[in-house]
Amino acid sequence: MARRKLRRRRRADEVETRELVLDEAERLIGAGGYDALRLKDIAEAVGIRIPSIYGHYEGRAGVLRGIAQRYVVLLADQFPYDGDTDPTKVLVEGVRKFVHMWAAHPAYTRMRLRDLEAPAGIPELDWAVAGPAEENAKHGPLAPFFARLQRILDDGYEQGHFRRMGFIRLYRDILGATLGALTYPNQRVLQGKASTAEVEEIACEIEDLVLRLVRPD
Repeated sequence: MARRKLRRRRRADEVETRELVLDEAERLIGAGGYDALRLKDIAEAVGIRIPSIYGHYEGRAGVLRGIAQRYVVLLADQFPYDGDTDPTKVLVEGVRKFVHMWAAHPAYTRMRLRDLEAPAGIPELDWAVAGPAEENAKHGPLAPFFARLQRILDDGYEQGHFRRMGFIRLYRDILGATLGALTYPNQRVLQGKASTAEVEEIACEIEDLVLRLVRPD
């Protein structure tokens, strides 16, 4: 019994360490970009030695992939829809939560912008979602998420609230507008200086844009 408890405790400690490493990595990237991600700084902040990080991740690249997997889990849960709630309400609430998700994780914003310029290979976020956008919409961990978006649009169209539209256009415009609003004309959100009210103002702006996009002419 004592040995089983000890093993459970050790496993819990390992899980906690893994998460703490990713927490600190996200903070470093969010504050200073990729160049700010140094294993030495992570180890010091978490209170471990650098070799301990290698016990959980394959170095810096492994830490980045761990962050990317976190991103996928959060994104996959966005825009929940039961098929009964008003599609317009679901879309509005979903857009607001989507903006707040990105604002709460500036590292994801920096990674997405950096990945768009990656010269070769598969960037971390694309790797985590099973490939480029044209592929991960059909299979992989985000396929149900994109299917929900399409169902929201289809139900809204059938009820006369939306124009006929595919999920790719909707997601492209929401993502593009969100990333743009969080980084221009300043980077207060990325720097952790934006207030809740400022983020909510951005969410309202994206909401208005999306509603103009989906409503019938």
